[in-house]
Parts: sequence; C-alpha cells; structure tokens
Amino acid sequence: MKKQTKIGLLLMAALLVWSIIGYQIIGSLNPPVPQTGVPSIKKHTAEKFSKQALYSLQENYRDPFLGGFPQKKIVVKKAIPKKETTPPFPAIVYNGMIQGSNSKSFILTINGNQEVLKLGDLKQQITLVSANGEEAVVRFQGIKKTVFLNK
Repeated sequence: MKKQTKIGLLLMAALLVWSIIGYQIIGSLNPPVPQTGVPSIKKHTAEKFSKQALYSLQENYRDPFLGGFPQKKIVVKKAIPKKETTPPFPAIVYNGMIQGSNSKSFILTINGNQEVLKLGDLKQQITLVSANGEEAVVRFQGIKKTVFLNK
C-alpha cells in the first residue's frame, strides 16, 4: 500500500471515531422527549384474588435480640374510692362552764349562736361528748373535734 492510501484510511478511521464521540455528547445534552400516552388500565376482578392471606403472624415468637419469649403485660385497674362529701365543720368556740349544785352546763358558740349544752345534748347537729374547764370534745356527723377554752 502506498503511503497516501494509509494516511487516507487513518484519516477516515479518526473521522469515524470522532463522529461517534460527538454523537454521544450531543445525544446526552439533548435527550429525546419521551412520548406521553394514556397508559392502559387493566381491570382486576375479585375472582382473581383469593380471600386467603399469603402469610400469617405468630403471636408467640422468640425475640432474636432479647432471647426469650415476650411476656404478656397484665393491666390492673385500681378502683378509685369515692370520696364522701361532708359539709365543712361548723365554727365552734368554747366559752366556758357554768357549774350549779347538781349539774354542769357548758357554753359553746356554734356558727355565731351561743348555746348552753350539757353532756350528750344535741344542738345544730353538734353533740357535746365531754368537757371540762379547759376543753370540750364535740361530734359533728361522726367526726370528733377538740375545742379549747377561748380566753
């Protein structure tokens, strides 16, 4: 082969390689626009699907990280006791004692009203349980309270 023929073939091969490289570069810069069409929708009927599940969950299984079976948590509901609403204890002041020859009477001020009571007497739902010269024990709806002498 002559020298000019070889140069011509090499130029043709180089031109072919550079044209392929140029085509790939231009193709990557300007990608072809995809055709948008309406996709076909296939209708599925219920007959094709079985009602049986393909898998099932096991309730008791060995935990791979903890190494044991899970414990069921027992929830204990505590009964909340009902609080009985009692009216507030009335204001009571022990004023003193009146002593006669046979009996003793005690002066109490209940809710601003002065009352003279003997042991066991009931006035305004207040019962005088016991008393002496310094203190008196009174009961209101089952609740006992000690009231000291007001000086």
